[in-house]
Amino acid sequence: MQRVLINILFGILIICFTYNDGCMGDYLLPPQSVAESKVEIEDSVAATKKPDENMWESGKSGKRKYNQNLQMSQTKDALRQKLRDQNLTNFLDSMLVGYDQRIRPNNNGPPVLTTFQIYVNQFYGLHQENMDYKINIFLRLRWNDPRLAHNFTEKEILLDPSILGEIWKPDVYFSNEKRANFHVITTDNKLVRLFRNGDIYSGIRLTLTLSCNMHLRHFPMDVQICSIKMESFGYDMTSLIFDWNADNAVKLPETLQLPQFLIRGYRVEKCTKKYDTGSFTCLVAHFILERQMGYYFIQMYAPSVLIVILSWVAFWINMDAAPARTALGITTVLTMTTESSGARASLPKVSYVKAIDVWYAVCLLFVFAALLEFALVNFLSRKAGSFCRPIERCFHFITPSEDCERKGRQAQTTNRILACEMVCLQYVVEESTRKSKEKRIEEPTPDVAPELTPKEKDRAINRKRAKQIDNIARFLFPISFIIFNSFYWVVYQVARDDLATAMKNATLYFH
Repeated sequence: MQRVLINILFGILIICFTYNDGCMGDYLLPPQSVAESKVEIEDSVAATKKPDENMWESGKSGKRKYNQNLQMSQTKDALRQKLRDQNLTNFLDSMLVGYDQRIRPNNNGPPVLTTFQIYVNQFYGLHQENMDYKINIFLRLRWNDPRLAHNFTEKEILLDPSILGEIWKPDVYFSNEKRANFHVITTDNKLVRLFRNGDIYSGIRLTLTLSCNMHLRHFPMDVQICSIKMESFGYDMTSLIFDWNADNAVKLPETLQLPQFLIRGYRVEKCTKKYDTGSFTCLVAHFILERQMGYYFIQMYAPSVLIVILSWVAFWINMDAAPARTALGITTVLTMTTESSGARASLPKVSYVKAIDVWYAVCLLFVFAALLEFALVNFLSRKAGSFCRPIERCFHFITPSEDCERKGRQAQTTNRILACEMVCLQYVVEESTRKSKEKRIEEPTPDVAPELTPKEKDRAINRKRAKQIDNIARFLFPISFIIFNSFYWVVYQVARDDLATAMKNATLYFH
């Protein structure tokens, strides 16, 4: 009998010093049940019923003994875990006995304080045509319910999300929400944790499409402030109050990127909404987004600049090439009109002037002015002319305008201008032959320009003016366009302060 007791005590000491949780971890268990203690004693007794006379021997017997002790320890841990689960189940069942989820915590007492935290999982970008944006967030709430306080061993208990349907929770809704959906693949994306003091921590994953009132006066160099607004629907401020988490109200991952916007920062605010039914608590988170110019520079600004430059090619084309210059001018005007229409198609119909409207309006003005310039030049080159269409040789020699007109009127042909030109050419040939014969007879004299008629003088002056207009336009149009660009980019890029205004009292976001 004495030998048996010694072996029992010896086995208990081996278990205590070999497995730390065998004796030292039991103080963590709840004292409401003594079944576990009985299990431990029975395990110790079973381990020492058959004394091992070769305990200190090495080799196979020692290894076998180690495996037996390990298996015994695992069995004991499994029994202890089963007991803990049973205690937790009994606690949860007893916790909800007499619990009424229709009654808020602190009924007829102080309001329930609910703290909020938002983790932005994904930003899907803004849509200016619909004035909304899509965002995926983890909404995390924490509030206290004294009815759920307990003295269980664990500091916090991770519960199944289905318990949210059995306890009271704040009635939160998004006031600027257009569409929203939960995520249930592969299971409900929710979590619930219960603390000793009755605090409940709840998290849920949501995808929201929220309205965003955009101001597009500086589009596409604008800065937008898009908000997410959360309010209580049924409980006024005497029953429920919202507040932001003091440490991390909004969290943004470092890898968060948008295709057209750059997230500059965010700002959180508390607010109160007053309705006929009372004053209700609300929270607002503002996201400050700056639009990037890369896409719009490639798709809008660069093509329009090239079209404007293309319209200036007409200034280097001969003024007599009317079909070429007319086709070039009309093509550039129509192309610029199409470009501006395509840019406005993706924008909402607003009553104010946007930056892109100013750009396209001035570009259209430049290409239209180039077309009008050719109309003026063409008009001057034809002004004060005779019935016959002039040719250059007729200006260097005597042009028989009266004889040309008389014979042209007598010509029995529908193309009187062609007949007149034939007469002019015939006269020029005869005059040149006559002068060459006279030069061989007479002494050589310097060439003297023949005297022109008043109409021919006016026509020569007008053609000279037309050429001067073309020469001036070659320099005036590019210089004017450069001056316009200087003012445009300074006003909309350098002088604007909307970003500095939006970032006031905001938290910077660093990529």
